[in-house]
Amino acid sequence: MKKKLLDDCFPHWCIPQDSFTNIKATESFVCSICLGIYFSPVIDECGHIFGEGCVKKYVNEKKTCPITNKNYSNNNTFIPVFALKDFIQSMEMKCINSGCEWKNCINALEKHLKNDCMFETVDCLNKACKEKVERRYMEEHLNNDCKFEKQLCLFSKAVNCFDKVPERLMVEHLFKKHQETLGNAAQIYSGSVSLNERKDFDMDLDLPTNPRNFCYYKEELNKNFSSREESVNHWQSKNLISWGDAPTCY
Repeated sequence: MKKKLLDDCFPHWCIPQDSFTNIKATESFVCSICLGIYFSPVIDECGHIFGEGCVKKYVNEKKTCPITNKNYSNNNTFIPVFALKDFIQSMEMKCINSGCEWKNCINALEKHLKNDCMFETVDCLNKACKEKVERRYMEEHLNNDCKFEKQLCLFSKAVNCFDKVPERLMVEHLFKKHQETLGNAAQIYSGSVSLNERKDFDMDLDLPTNPRNFCYYKEELNKNFSSREESVNHWQSKNLISWGDAPTCY
């Protein structure tokens, strides 16, 4: 999982004022450049305090003091104000993610985002998957959407197959190991039976109905063909003509 550092949250080294639970207590610590609260305060030769990232970016562009608009001397340096930094970072703030009720000091924010916040967007636990989801939806993503998460064979109870394969390879697995069952299922899903009969067939095979039912895999497989005619010809050659003939699933 990619680390989310504090300077990813506050790229100008200042913190939005509404991130704090007691906004009034922060009024004396407002950076005059970005109007946020100092995250890493520094003082210049004039005695003014700014957020470090803000003032360095400003000076690189304009070469003057942001408040007096006077040129800095060649000897000007920005000195960290450690006592002020420690005080500000001990103040209680809210999580940066909307919906999260976490409250603590800023020093605990990074750990909260990396490990605990259910509203933080994170990488899928499967490294090959490039999807990003909120942590609270990770289990749902792995169970339903991640094409790299191993799933129990779709026909596990129907034919006692307990192989686990990545979802993206499920159709290939079914075709290689369960062609007879596929043929029966394809006939059912070809539209030649009533919806109630199809539901009975689902129940007999104990097929999942949401979100990955048998029809989903059939349609996914047929995406490999450029036309319906190509699909029909392919499955006809394998005596599974109804795979190509089946209409859109209900």
